[in-house]
Amino acid sequence: MTDSPPWADLFGHPEPYPEQADGIDAAVDAAADGGFLALEGACGTGKTMLALTAGLDRVRDPDSDFERVFVLTSVKQQLRQFETDLRAVNENLPSDYDPVSGLTLVGKADVCPYARENRGGIDRENVYERCEGLRERTRNLVGDGGATTTANLVSEARSQQVGLMDSGSAGPAGGTAAADSGAPDADYLSVDGEPTPYRPDTEEYDDVEFCPFYAGFLDDLPEDGEPAEAVPFDVTELGHVDADELVRLAAGHGSCPHSIMGALVPEVEVVIGNYYHAFDPVTTGTFTGALLDDSTFVVCDEAHMLEPRVRDLVSDAVRTRASATRRTSSRASFSPSRSRARAPSRTTPPSSAASWRTRT
Repeated sequence: MTDSPPWADLFGHPEPYPEQADGIDAAVDAAADGGFLALEGACGTGKTMLALTAGLDRVRDPDSDFERVFVLTSVKQQLRQFETDLRAVNENLPSDYDPVSGLTLVGKADVCPYARENRGGIDRENVYERCEGLRERTRNLVGDGGATTTANLVSEARSQQVGLMDSGSAGPAGGTAAADSGAPDADYLSVDGEPTPYRPDTEEYDDVEFCPFYAGFLDDLPEDGEPAEAVPFDVTELGHVDADELVRLAAGHGSCPHSIMGALVPEVEVVIGNYYHAFDPVTTGTFTGALLDDSTFVVCDEAHMLEPRVRDLVSDAVRTRASATRRTSSRASFSPSRSRARAPSRTTPPSSAASWRTRT
């Protein structure tokens, strides 16, 4: 009886196909050598689980320098597949293993509480412009020479809830109803049916509009410490956090989901995003730059689509900088085959499999 490979406990299904096992071993070896691996296989052959397993094996190996897996996808359908497979990994981990922490990166339109509910004059079309303006005004209110503090802004924004609680009544966030007290029901912003501590629209201080969620995040930031200390939940206990869960946990606490997402980026074991998160100069300069180093195991899904998708993003930079500054420090790359070769899927008997092709 052969011993199980070191990565067996991290594989999210009872048994890998032989071709999957070969691919995982090849990816682990390529990463250990500081190299790259291009792996091709037909749809349904388990490339997603293969890539996650190999990356997690490197991340969880105490003798490895890898600290995280960074998944780059070209379309949302593939992003969802990585989310599904990561959940499968966590569901099938041995009981004495800690969950694999993961985070899906999305845009502001997907996590801004106001944009999701079309409140505060913010929608999916203008969320970026409105967000930047609100953040700047919020920082101006509390910065050097500002009119107030983050604690005061948050207190003012929560005043409706506090007033009701003092009168013996509370809205949804307080857990009780006004009932027969005669006090008015609180009017809270709810996101996807979950209450937040603030009213449905943005707040004002001395006639200056500000975002209470961003003020809440700033108020939670330690003066000396890491931004992750402002995260109001323990991501290591939750496993994978997708956009909906992020909004529920962050907005429900009264903090900005997008800012919380940024604080979590360097803290989780698996980050799932798209090509822009690695190649867009603005995004890497302000959001994901911490991921682009030698401690990141990069999985580039549909890698044959990479060049046409990112060409315009980096063209100007390539003319003004050495191209080496635009390379991610990926150690492994995976791309599906567009050939007619067949390999096993979860609905196809292994006997119909053809060989995988790998290049190191």
